[in-house]
Amino acid sequence: MLDRVCIDLYKTLSEKGQICIDYGEVYKDHTARQLGFVFGALIDSVIAFYAEQGIKYTVDEVKNNFYQAISYIDEDFRKKVRRFNGEEYEVPKRISEMDRQELSKFIDKSIWLIDNAKPFQGMKLAPDIRNTWIRHITQDDLRMINERLLPYSDNEYMSWLHKQTCLVCGCHNGIEAHHLRLDGTAGTAKKPPVWMCCSLCGDCHRKYHIRGHQWFLEQVKWITKYLTIKEFTMLQYVRWKNHIGG
Repeated sequence: MLDRVCIDLYKTLSEKGQICIDYGEVYKDHTARQLGFVFGALIDSVIAFYAEQGIKYTVDEVKNNFYQAISYIDEDFRKKVRRFNGEEYEVPKRISEMDRQELSKFIDKSIWLIDNAKPFQGMKLAPDIRNTWIRHITQDDLRMINERLLPYSDNEYMSWLHKQTCLVCGCHNGIEAHHLRLDGTAGTAKKPPVWMCCSLCGDCHRKYHIRGHQWFLEQVKWITKYLTIKEFTMLQYVRWKNHIGG
């Protein structure tokens, strides 16, 4: 069977000079599945957090709490259903009813809720869960960003960075905003723009200045994946502006 496939591919290539493989829908579905797994990891983190306090929650209980909370603060995550008498009312959307963009935004909102709601005070999220949006960034996303249009300073964003977990170790305490001195800004008095900052705890911040930038890149490459650190911080700012700060 494999021989037959190879022969057909060779024949197509010989006749047309190229082979076109359509993978768009598969890629999109796979990305949505990945985000679904991430939401599962988020739920597991919440269950573990409460278990440490002696409180037990089931997966469905945590899911339903997130559905209710996110749909309450954002009407995009509600849907209308009809009663038998024809009346309509709204209920929360479930992740199985969301497309990729909706699911990504839903996870962003869920993380925002964990960062800001009192019931989650003291909860720490692993950096790979916090930065799940990287999984579906495309080259088109990068091309659409013009760094010259991004602001040099943004106090609200700096405040947000101080509330995040350390990009290196995941620690939630003593977070500082580290300015990445790239593009020839190293050694200069002028600090880089706000969108070239990342969250580091005091310990990892000190290690950065002792061990250097290359050490830092090695520590975060499993989070940033195929993005450069500049692309990561730039996209992080844009996503914050669009989903949280905007």
